[in-house]
Amino acid sequence: MKKAERSTRFKEQQRQYGDLAEENEDTDEELMEWKTKFEDRIRDLGIKIRKLEREQDDTKTKSNFLTQTIKDSIWQISKLQNEAEVHLSLKNERDSTIQNFFARHNLGSLPNPPFNNEVALNLTNRIKSRLCDLEKDLQEKKKSNETELKTAWDRYMDANDRWKLKEAQKQAKAEIKNGLLKRIEEKKNERDSFESKVSNCDLSRIDEKEKSMRIEVDRKANQLAVREFDSTIRQKQSEVFSIDQMITAVSREKNILDGDRDDRVILSHKKTDLETQKKKHKKIIDDYRDRIRGVLKGRLPPDKDLKSEITQALRAVTMEFEDLSTKSHEVEKEVNMFQMKIQEVNNNLSKHRKDLESKRRYIESRLQALDQQSFTVDCYTKVLDSAKEKRDLHKRKYNFADGMRQMFDPFEGVARAHHICPCCERPFSPEEEDEFVKKQKVKAANSSEQIKVLL
Repeated sequence: MKKAERSTRFKEQQRQYGDLAEENEDTDEELMEWKTKFEDRIRDLGIKIRKLEREQDDTKTKSNFLTQTIKDSIWQISKLQNEAEVHLSLKNERDSTIQNFFARHNLGSLPNPPFNNEVALNLTNRIKSRLCDLEKDLQEKKKSNETELKTAWDRYMDANDRWKLKEAQKQAKAEIKNGLLKRIEEKKNERDSFESKVSNCDLSRIDEKEKSMRIEVDRKANQLAVREFDSTIRQKQSEVFSIDQMITAVSREKNILDGDRDDRVILSHKKTDLETQKKKHKKIIDDYRDRIRGVLKGRLPPDKDLKSEITQALRAVTMEFEDLSTKSHEVEKEVNMFQMKIQEVNNNLSKHRKDLESKRRYIESRLQALDQQSFTVDCYTKVLDSAKEKRDLHKRKYNFADGMRQMFDPFEGVARAHHICPCCERPFSPEEEDEFVKKQKVKAANSSEQIKVLL
């Protein structure tokens, strides 16, 4: 079709060249009128062409939109069909579960399957009520069993305690009995031994010894009474006690004297150190006398006020230093801000210069291209045809890039929303989904760049 159109244009061009070669007897006014009509016709044709192109673009856009809508509808229909199948399988599984439960626990008769939602809900409520009753019965049985078990255990513990008590009493009585038997046996043995000893001893001799011992005890008691040992012992004890008190007092005084001696030694050392520190202090004051006068503006206060004066002066200097530091920080911030502004202005200026340079180069290239072309009446149709071909090529590229962008835009949303491939509906893993979305973003960016270039 395009080849035939080009051949027709070529024939028309040759015919026009042939007409131009013939002798033209028309006047200049007629030629200008023909030129005006020709230009008007070309302008009208251009308007019609642009209108048809816009209509064609609108038709393509609408077709693409309808195609995408059809695809989305097909995808939604397939998704709904899958959900319906899953729902049907779940309903069948629910019906079979209800039938098995009723048959296992003998809960009554069932209607013919499949069950609708209302019937299934009623059956489920029956199962729940039955389960609640069974749960209550189970809890009551547990409570009764626990009560019986606790009672039996208490009885067992009471019986065990009584048995242990009786066993302990029995054991204690047995031990007491054994002890009594042993003591009886020992007493019998002692009695036999005493009887044998008594039978062997001379009682008259024992009586004489006892009398002589009593006489000796009385004599010793009389001797002790004559010598007054008790009073002597008490007197000596009082003397010893007084001597101990005197020794304690003397020891206390000695300790006090020893403590005072240590304090005197420490005091002498402290006095020596104080004299040394005074000498050092005086030397430091003499060394820094000029500086102190300079700081205190020619004054030299006495030693007792020197520390407070220096502290006050140091506080004032510190406050002044902090104030200057704060001001210097503020000045540094302002300098940095001005430097940033200068840098920003330089960047904008360089960017503006680059834009001007690129525009200048573009204008120069366009001027050179215009200079190289010769716009004559003979090459008008060729230039027009080449311009139309360039326009068509440019438009096809733009439409292709725009179509690719429109096609790739919803893919990312579908992948993120449903976690499946928009083309084959294959489920994505998280890594595959991230990789797919990344590729779609790259393709969309490339399409956008192409559209920006073609605009």
